[in-house]
Amino acid sequence: MQKNLQISFLPYLFLGNNKSIDFAEMNVASFNFISSDRIHDEKLRKHVIKLLATHRRNGTPINGIGIISFRKSELFRPLTEQERQKVDDFRKVLFLTSVAKSNINIGPNMGRFMVTSDNFAALYQNFAVGYNNTAWSSGKIIRMSDSGYKIGKIIFEMPRYIPITPFQYDQGFLKTLSQLNRKKPRKFRLIMRATDSMMNGYSNSDDISFESRILEQARAFEILLELPDSGQRKVFKDKIEKYCEPKVERKIRFKYENRGKHIYEVPPRTRHVMWADRFYTLRNHIIHGNKITAKEFFFAGQPHYHLALWFFLVTAKKIINETLGRPIFNDTIRYEDGKFEYDNNAGNFMAYWEKAGKELSKRIKEQMHISLSKADKKLYT
Repeated sequence: MQKNLQISFLPYLFLGNNKSIDFAEMNVASFNFISSDRIHDEKLRKHVIKLLATHRRNGTPINGIGIISFRKSELFRPLTEQERQKVDDFRKVLFLTSVAKSNINIGPNMGRFMVTSDNFAALYQNFAVGYNNTAWSSGKIIRMSDSGYKIGKIIFEMPRYIPITPFQYDQGFLKTLSQLNRKKPRKFRLIMRATDSMMNGYSNSDDISFESRILEQARAFEILLELPDSGQRKVFKDKIEKYCEPKVERKIRFKYENRGKHIYEVPPRTRHVMWADRFYTLRNHIIHGNKITAKEFFFAGQPHYHLALWFFLVTAKKIINETLGRPIFNDTIRYEDGKFEYDNNAGNFMAYWEKAGKELSKRIKEQMHISLSKADKKLYT
């Protein structure tokens, strides 16, 4: 009797051959990385290679597909619904830690180095070794499926809009999210729900309008900041000011829109607050069906959808600081020379983790000394 198996994978992650990433009890690694260590059955290895080769870019099999597994479980076993939810969280974590590395510098050629949410799509393929037929299913509202295809006769071509950037990620951010998941699971879930909306708005698909992107990103902030039912704009601006501004930032006077009237912000506030106001105004105009000009989708010449991602990252990191009670992240957004720039304070961040590592090493040595002392006493009494 043939054993039913399943591949859980991220086809567009573009992992290097030597990359393996752990989060909670899960792991993602390129097939080349895991095949020699965990796949000892030659028939199984060849069958998986044939299945993965059906996923192609420009007719060529995609290299660096990320294989998802649970480290203490059998590779390629079918996942439960609960495990699929954990995989969904994992891909959101990978999105956050990857954009925090690859998308914080925007310039003329940065598109070659950036990722979008499309890179983190998760797929599941059922199979049985030696059985050469395959099938597919897709769709959330109307489920579409078909079967009876020979492996290799049906090809799944990667959409053209998906970036082909080699995967990079912020290791310290991943480590911190892992701690948050263990110690403060409710706050971790909140950030994951907010990230889901941000990912919806940060897709590179040609089928998603800019209006839809802005609404999804606005919803991400509503979830992340737990905005109230009334006075949302004010709370949103205040929290962006709290979490994202540098310690010293020049303040200006600007007008904001209130029920069709334009009123001066008093007292003067920073460009960060002005961005939050303009972003929320755009959100309101979309919801109420106002006529929107192309200019409204930009702030100081920078697209709102990029800036929203930056402000989201900084805000999420500062909320994690508050939740864990430690100044892990010092990221901020500076306004210089007429534009925003992301400052991830990499030096301070690495210094924090170096200090944390030394303290942990010291505690381990102290515990070992205490244990050894007790053993010595027992031995000599």
